[in-house]
Amino acid sequence: MVTEMRSRGGELPGVEVKSAAGGLPDSITETMSAFANLPGGGLIVLGLDEAAGFEPVRLKNAVALAAGLASRARQAFQPEVHVDVDVQSFEGSDVVVARVRELATSAKPCFVKRSGQAYLRFADGDYALSQLEIEAFLSNRSRPRCDEGAVGGTSTADFEADRVSDFLATARSSDRRLARIADDAELLRRTGVVGPSGVPTVAGLIALGEYPQQFLPHYAIRIASLPDTSNSSVRALDEATLTGPIAVMLDDAVAWTARNSRRRLVTDSASGHVREFLDPPAVAVRELISNALVHRDLAEWSTSRSIECRLTPDAFRLTNPGGLYGVTADRLGVHPLTSARNRRLVDICKFIRTDDGNVVEALASGIPAALAAVRDAGMPDLDFYDQGITFTVTIRRQSIQRPPSPTRPSRRIGTEPSELLALLTTPKTVGELADELAISVNAVRKRLTSLRSAGLVTQHGGPGRRTVYERSP
Repeated sequence: MVTEMRSRGGELPGVEVKSAAGGLPDSITETMSAFANLPGGGLIVLGLDEAAGFEPVRLKNAVALAAGLASRARQAFQPEVHVDVDVQSFEGSDVVVARVRELATSAKPCFVKRSGQAYLRFADGDYALSQLEIEAFLSNRSRPRCDEGAVGGTSTADFEADRVSDFLATARSSDRRLARIADDAELLRRTGVVGPSGVPTVAGLIALGEYPQQFLPHYAIRIASLPDTSNSSVRALDEATLTGPIAVMLDDAVAWTARNSRRRLVTDSASGHVREFLDPPAVAVRELISNALVHRDLAEWSTSRSIECRLTPDAFRLTNPGGLYGVTADRLGVHPLTSARNRRLVDICKFIRTDDGNVVEALASGIPAALAAVRDAGMPDLDFYDQGITFTVTIRRQSIQRPPSPTRPSRRIGTEPSELLALLTTPKTVGELADELAISVNAVRKRLTSLRSAGLVTQHGGPGRRTVYERSP
């Protein structure tokens, strides 16, 4: 684990590293709350210095630190946090390793007693939950049924007539028992498109409504193509808010992504045939967006949240309101689980057609299809990150090989601290310095530590923010 963190120049998701040279840090309390709320929990390591490339530090009393962590877990939280603590030897020094267990869904969120606040883990920082986010955890304590509720102020006149006809025909041709129901109104009631009183349900309006956003404005996709971070003057190259019934939003999102994608030619090593791929692959994008549309949280707390898609030069990233339901991230695409947050919506969408098939083709088939698409294109596997009340999936795109900048030497330059200092005419990140010096991130961190100790370099940023370094005034 430490080898991987040294290689990437930072902590891994779900891992918090502290030197703890001066004792148990106060900030560990917020981290323990965040990890208890995080699906899968998290790992705390005391006795490594991240700023020095995760080198071991000499702890005064590792056993006492371990006891302090265990005591804080029992006394500082409501409900109590469960933690497994151990003292291990690493590169000749003692380190304290603590596994913070995830709380049961019915017990979340975990609050810090002294502040009355609960925390959420994002990247490598801990952030206080807003009242809306607390409500999201509370709403997840019971089985969600938000898609079954009636939408006040609506009627079947708010449905798109052709879409309803197509749904009825597909339902009857796909299900023998539904084929026996001759009355259209009765079939719409039996499938949950409308409630007992004939008023459209949330699921029915999303699937068949002419403009569902009139009543459910948050049920939309906000999508944007973002430029290279080096071009700070341009915020977005192409930005859109996609609306309409679920099939329209899915088709529009796939078309938007294809329009903004790169095309790559890949030669098959076995056959020698050249194939063209979209980057990111269209099949993967379609399956991920389809999953987001049918599985997003529809509870009251989420009415200010939309599905967010961001296409950058290095990744396609989709964030969905609501965490995973009934499955953990490590099992996605591995086990054919069919757990659905919005069961009624999923069942309806099996009979909703798009330009290239149904919204839901077969239960539990979407993630395997997306994984197969990126692998077939020779791309890295999907990255999944579940925060409990949001879920993010990332397609890591193939990097573009750029020629060396005329202002940047293409050969390896010196690696002395003084030569690093010469590059800091403008604020730079550790990664940018590593690229310019053609040395490892770990080596850059060691040199920055030396320059900071001498008062020659100043650090700006911190947890949850972009960290840059510049010459001290």
